[in-house]
Amino acid sequence: MNTIQEFLKRRRICLKTHNIRVFYRLNRIFSERKLVLDFKCRGRFDLAIMPSSTIKDVLLEDSTLYINEKLIYGLRDITLLTLILSAILLREHASAVLNVGIDPGKRIGYAVLVSDILVDGGAVSSMKSLLEVLEEILLHSPFTSCVIKVGSSISLTSLSLIMHLREKVEKEKGLKVKICLVDESKSREKAFILRDHVKARSKDYLAACTIALSIGEELE
Repeated sequence: MNTIQEFLKRRRICLKTHNIRVFYRLNRIFSERKLVLDFKCRGRFDLAIMPSSTIKDVLLEDSTLYINEKLIYGLRDITLLTLILSAILLREHASAVLNVGIDPGKRIGYAVLVSDILVDGGAVSSMKSLLEVLEEILLHSPFTSCVIKVGSSISLTSLSLIMHLREKVEKEKGLKVKICLVDESKSREKAFILRDHVKARSKDYLAACTIALSIGEELE
């Protein structure tokens, strides 16, 4: 598993805009994560971000990612980063996939990956809060399919909420969502290995990372 910082260190992303609000919004997201966003857009680049007021959502054409300006103001940081990383990986690897790991508990850990590259994640206090984050990511995903892996200690109530989300995004977007159950006992040792690599202190977040990287049993 690589972090988004490690992956983008070898890529060049440029932003084509004269909109000051868009500039500050994306520049803050990149700067806080020690990522580089190029504003000159000269020479070769891996992805150009082009804010637009004429498209309703998101459009990827060749090496340009068009995003509705209002979405840039309104979407969460993790959603925008997932979009940007997805756009690059879909050009480089047609088999790239959106992968979400969920660690159940009093604090619910979650991790969002594109293939094996960690975008971001964290921990929330309720399944409702997590589903709001995931719904936004899934509804704006450029992928046609997604895998959500959940720890085996999840309650039936929480699992039914995730399945309801699957039905919603499949109906509204046509996104195929596969849900897999992962044996948490086999993933705990990996969390200690990932701790220094991910540089995260939250055990819930680390557990979610290991669940996302584990093989699970698909649920119908």
